[in-house]
Amino acid sequence: MTDQNGRITDFLPGSANSEIFELTYFTANYFKKSNTKSFYPFIEVVFQISDKHYYHVPITLQPMVIRFTGGTR
Repeated sequence: MTDQNGRITDFLPGSANSEIFELTYFTANYFKKSNTKSFYPFIEVVFQISDKHYYHVPITLQPMVIRFTGGTR
């Protein structure tokens, strides 16, 4: 679960951060709450972290558009 700002503040605390991860965003219910039709019922993002840096996985979502701007640290 994300916080009110869309962030996961305790993502695998204590992890060595050297694995492949998958985030699944369930978007259908999000849009359904505002009575908006959406093309994407969910979004899966797979990424690999091989160090202990902080990473930002930005996603811009609209009912018919998803934009990934790349992971940054």
